[in-house]
Amino acid sequence: MLKYSLMPPDRPTTLGDELGQIRNYVKIQTELFETELETVFEVDPEAEDGEILRSLLQPLVENVFVHAFRNRISHKILMIKAGRQEDLLEIEIADNGCGMSEERVSKILGSSGTSQLQRNDGRDSLGVSSVIRRIKLMYGAPYRLEMDSELNAGTTMRLILPFRNVEKKGLEVC
Repeated sequence: MLKYSLMPPDRPTTLGDELGQIRNYVKIQTELFETELETVFEVDPEAEDGEILRSLLQPLVENVFVHAFRNRISHKILMIKAGRQEDLLEIEIADNGCGMSEERVSKILGSSGTSQLQRNDGRDSLGVSSVIRRIKLMYGAPYRLEMDSELNAGTTMRLILPFRNVEKKGLEVC
């Protein structure tokens, strides 16, 4: 995990490699902090060779542990789905955590400008904002992060990215 995280974040990797890091991260979280966590990965094998920015998923998965599961003691579910839809790579990260209001979701999705979104403890929340900014800078419209949430029912974050096959571009994969 350390070697992977030290690579430049703008250096692309495959979805398969990125999900490998997410599996490692979830394993560490589970061993250290989590009880009764069910993790489900549903990944289309064709999508695994798709190009993705390094460390794009980790802040979103980290938010599940920091925010969504903060008050949930048992039966935590984290589901990660990924697939190719023609020329799109779609990745979904869903949880059954505490959820958010529509107003909060709007603030988060609109926070990629100059203002910082503040967490409940007064510190700046940069993870999701960073993901949104990186998508805008590297891919532009129509690519994006979408978010659906319902209080006490969970949140689904959906990344809509261009599908580019890493092998065809000849990029080095670690």
